[in-house]
Amino acid sequence: TIELDDLEKLAAKRVDRLRSGNDLLQAMTPEKMKALCGGEPRLFRVWQAVDGGQEKEIGYYRVTVLAGTLSDASGENPLKTTENPTGLLVLVQGRTIIDPATGRFSDMEARFWSAWNHESEAWTSRVTERGGKLKEKSIAQTGLRSPRATGNPRQVLTVINANAQSRTRDEKEWTVPSGIYVSQAELLVLGELLPRDEKQAALNFAFYAFDPRSMSMPQRAESWTRAADGQWMLVTQPGIDESAELTWHDANGRLIRRSEPGGFMTEICLPRQLQQIWSEKGLQIR
Repeated sequence: TIELDDLEKLAAKRVDRLRSGNDLLQAMTPEKMKALCGGEPRLFRVWQAVDGGQEKEIGYYRVTVLAGTLSDASGENPLKTTENPTGLLVLVQGRTIIDPATGRFSDMEARFWSAWNHESEAWTSRVTERGGKLKEKSIAQTGLRSPRATGNPRQVLTVINANAQSRTRDEKEWTVPSGIYVSQAELLVLGELLPRDEKQAALNFAFYAFDPRSMSMPQRAESWTRAADGQWMLVTQPGIDESAELTWHDANGRLIRRSEPGGFMTEICLPRQLQQIWSEKGLQIR
């Protein structure tokens, strides 16, 4: 069947979603962001459902949420926890399996920082391919969004991809929509920053966010609803033509499970659980 939407109604719906996104961003106060910092690191296992009900290991990653400074976002500098923190700092460390037969894998180290007032952000990430008989490869990405200034009223996000082997450097820029943009660090803890009123119905909103995989800044349509057992579910359509992904969060908004197109699943787990699963499959955890 085909259903035709009125273009004016469709446009009005998108405007309403963006307006709700702006309201939510304004509600993400420095106090809320600071309350997320300093907890225990969280470990996530990533796998894919394949034929026969088997679970194919894809990788794992660990997320640590801290309070930090802009300089902490640089992968070249040690963390300076003694300084006065100026924003949210999210550390991500992980491993992805490339070829289990040859022992080829990639390791990622990333730091994402966002100012308490949402007005600036920075990140560095490095992915290193190693193992097997092939040479080591390394790719790095850096991102920087500076605060508005008198001579710079429009914010610009600059992202640089660098390849150490080919010695190439690709730099791109995007103008950031004011009041409806969510930083990389905030995306990683989004469920914890969203409202969790037991009486609320589904909350529909939209915002823009940079996608490092496609090197684009799509408008994301989101639906936040209360699920069973006190959990919350976020349905995300990362772009107009993209398939939706589902994430489940606990009563505090912390991510516990993600389902993506293609049968990819992400689940929170304990280190001993991951160690057992990977050991049984002959896989190496660093």
